[in-house]
Amino acid sequence: MFTITVDTSCDERKNVLKEMGIPYIPLTYIIDDKEYSDEFSTDEEFHNFYELIRKGAMPSTSQITEYAHEEFFEKVAKENNATQIMHLGLSSGLSSTYENSVRAAQKVSAKLGIEVVSVNTVSASQGNAFVLDYAIELRNQGVPFKEACEKVEAFAHRVQHWIVVNDLYHLKRGGRVSGAAAAFGTMLNLKPILNINNEGKLFVVNKVMGMNKALQTVLQSIEKYAVQKPNFSARIASADNWADTEKLVQLIQAKYPQAQIKTGWIGPVIGAHTGPGVVAVVFETEKRIEK
Repeated sequence: MFTITVDTSCDERKNVLKEMGIPYIPLTYIIDDKEYSDEFSTDEEFHNFYELIRKGAMPSTSQITEYAHEEFFEKVAKENNATQIMHLGLSSGLSSTYENSVRAAQKVSAKLGIEVVSVNTVSASQGNAFVLDYAIELRNQGVPFKEACEKVEAFAHRVQHWIVVNDLYHLKRGGRVSGAAAAFGTMLNLKPILNINNEGKLFVVNKVMGMNKALQTVLQSIEKYAVQKPNFSARIASADNWADTEKLVQLIQAKYPQAQIKTGWIGPVIGAHTGPGVVAVVFETEKRIEK
């Protein structure tokens, strides 16, 4: 049975990853020139991070280096007696972390004579957790390592992310909208809806007025694109906006009572760029939409 590893962009609680036996390498975020590891396990830790942003903190993030990945893979191989490692990390379209993990995987494979594969999840946050769920399912079914890696990457490209941004300020800070557009959009209560394309990059797919309209638009995307309805699976991610998260859960369950829905946080590394208030849903489709 192969070993699955992740970086913490999957935003699964770290105590849960430990309970599941999933080794992880933490991403880091920076506030006031001090670096912190993403080791969150409790609601309080996630909430306090967003409270810092609400009070004016301006967090930034850094990638995981090739060398750090090498050390991590070697440690996992040694401690788990692992000869086949599937690694699931942050989308190649959002960070150089993926490219660093690929180079490290190749080096450790050659050095130790084992198989280490970094799968491009082209996903983030609960999208990565959704891909992780699938990888665990394949492993538990006894699917051979190489076939499982191929299936997981193909599955990842079928996962759509529908991301409702509550505050345009953080898109402005990240250079995705201009200052004037952010001010105008805030005045009109515009809520951009983002998606992630097949290159793993974010793009704006729609803009609607108000959160309720945005959540209805997300529900319509499920109606249009989700496979295996009515008992499909989905994950919903929240950047400390649990009121609207619960609204979305209720909207989905009202239409699809058999749907399997998990909710979780958007963690500090992704949240550093989105800010508080974001609500996102991920689910399996036949293919991703493109800009």
